[in-house]
Amino acid sequence: MARHLLSATQVRTASVGNHCDGDGLYLRVKASGTSNASTASWVFRYTAPSGSRRELGLGAADRSTQEAAGATLKHARRKADEARAMLEETPRRDPIDVKAVERKATGEAAAANKAASKSAATTLRRYARAYHAAHVEPLRADRHGREWLGSIERHVPAALLDRPIAAVASIDLLDALVPILRKVPETGARIFQRLATVFDAAVIDGLRLDNPATPIRRELRKRAGRRECGNYAFMPYQRMKAFASDLRAMTGNSARCLEFTILTATRTGEALMAEWSEFDLQARIPDGSRCADVEHVDVDGAPAHGPLGQGCAGPRNRSRLPRHVLDVGQRTGYRAPGCYRSSTRAQRG
Repeated sequence: MARHLLSATQVRTASVGNHCDGDGLYLRVKASGTSNASTASWVFRYTAPSGSRRELGLGAADRSTQEAAGATLKHARRKADEARAMLEETPRRDPIDVKAVERKATGEAAAANKAASKSAATTLRRYARAYHAAHVEPLRADRHGREWLGSIERHVPAALLDRPIAAVASIDLLDALVPILRKVPETGARIFQRLATVFDAAVIDGLRLDNPATPIRRELRKRAGRRECGNYAFMPYQRMKAFASDLRAMTGNSARCLEFTILTATRTGEALMAEWSEFDLQARIPDGSRCADVEHVDVDGAPAHGPLGQGCAGPRNRSRLPRHVLDVGQRTGYRAPGCYRSSTRAQRG
């Protein structure tokens, strides 16, 4: 089939319509809006290996000058020759499909380069802080939220924290965590869990391909050694009666708060942050509030509301009460978890 039928002058002066350059290459000129202006582009028409007729766009045609028209004509012919060569291969390739694959590969390469650049600029410290701000702070109390990030930044070596998150290897994490687990086992275990969560999020965000904490879990326990488990400090129940008597003889809000905690078996946070609206001094403990349906027994027959009346602000002075009954939490700086603040304990008289 004849080729190279158009000249540079014909390209520049072509009117609206399709102008054939031969063997499937066309200059397509379209009117632009309501003015006399027009746009021109190159298309290549061919029969695909599937047997269907298709059109491959070869780009815009620059007709601003004679030289530009000649250059765009040469460029279009070269692109058309490349498409014809694909159709003559064995097996035949569809130029449009090849172009789509190349475009996808280019996009993926650009995305990979962007992710690599972002990962290189994102250190473990920076990403941990970002994760903490987005996922930890909104869900935890201030003290627990600060401790979540603070434990990582206090104990994990700065050299590891300031390394790009994509460059942190499993062996690096293992070497950093073993000394922590040996020194402070409970804190080290929490740090490992928190870092594993951070790396999981980094994988989801495309900053890493894997979580370096996953393969070291067993080796970490092996190198750190077995944790020594023991009992918390406690008082033999035989001494409780004498202790309660001595405690009752002491003055001050702290003694009254501890006595109240012993008599009611409440949690420390509940006693420290209790409010008058939570008490009913005339009622007994409802059946549904007992632990395992076991009757609560007072120590030495002492009424549970006794410490409330002996505090600096007794029940009879409710109009002058501070927000918290015993005022110990504010004096010591203690802040109970929010879940205990709303619980109601009805004490028996």
